[in-house]
Amino acid sequence: MKLAPMDIQKQRFTIKFRGYDVEEVHTFLSAIAEQMEQMLKENSLLAKDIDHLKDSLEEYQERENILKNTLVTAQKASDQLKENAQKESQILVKEAELKAINILEAAQKQLLKLQEDILQSRLRKKHMQENILAQIESLKQLISMQKEEEEKDKKLSYFMSSQNK
Repeated sequence: MKLAPMDIQKQRFTIKFRGYDVEEVHTFLSAIAEQMEQMLKENSLLAKDIDHLKDSLEEYQERENILKNTLVTAQKASDQLKENAQKESQILVKEAELKAINILEAAQKQLLKLQEDILQSRLRKKHMQENILAQIESLKQLISMQKEEEEKDKKLSYFMSSQNK
């Protein structure tokens, strides 16, 4: 049975012979009732404080969960950004390697073409030198033949002139 301060104040006892002093019992009960009322008020205030603190705790726990979720999300985003950056850098490196390979291949092709052109030029030069030497040789032979003919002509002319005399 729950007692309220009012129950204590209204409580009456039967009077018996040689019992307690009624006035003293009433004063004591009145004091107890006041203290009980005071304690109930304090208890009510403490209960309200507890409810308020529970609400605050729940609010802080909710904020904590939000912060944890935010940190987890931020960490995931950070990890994703790092991963994307690494992938992108790998792609850029591969593209640069391919470009470098293409440039090297083009340079090698150009080098081969230049070497081929140089070889062709050397062959043309050699051919021209041979032609020039052959023409010189031909000219020498022609000159030699002309000299021989001139000598023959001289001899013939000498012979003819000696016969006409």
